[in-house]
Amino acid sequence: MTKRYNKLILSILKTYFTLPKVLLTILLFLVVFLVFQNTTSRIHVLVCLLAIPMLILFGKSLKHAINKTKRKKSGKKLWMFEEVISSYGQSIFLFQLIAHLPQALSSPNTLNNILNTSVGSMITSAIVILFLLMMYIVVYVIPSEAREHIIKAHPEYNLV
Repeated sequence: MTKRYNKLILSILKTYFTLPKVLLTILLFLVVFLVFQNTTSRIHVLVCLLAIPMLILFGKSLKHAINKTKRKKSGKKLWMFEEVISSYGQSIFLFQLIAHLPQALSSPNTLNNILNTSVGSMITSAIVILFLLMMYIVVYVIPSEAREHIIKAHPEYNLV
């Protein structure tokens, strides 16, 4: 069952990449790159760009846990697809922690030296934009479409 739901999630992700969204992603990359190039506190910009989504994800995870507890107490059904979506979000949170580990281990001067180069700023901008895009898809796009797919697979879900 999990394999089936994972394929469904991947199909949702594939449909997300259309021309306007790819162009928007490139535009966002350029904006972040230009911000890195034109600011002196690049590390602060990077921390803000990564910390804000982490806080949003933490809030969403907390809300999901509270709703799950309420549903359990009320005796309502828990659906595997909802749990798979939630675990994807938690895996993104884990990815963020792993992504921050090298930054925490390296000295701020090393990171600042990397960000001071054009190539370093380009690579960092690309990583940040890809990360933010992945967060957006997992936290907002997939959950908004999840209900429709659950109802297709399990019509009784609509009755809940």
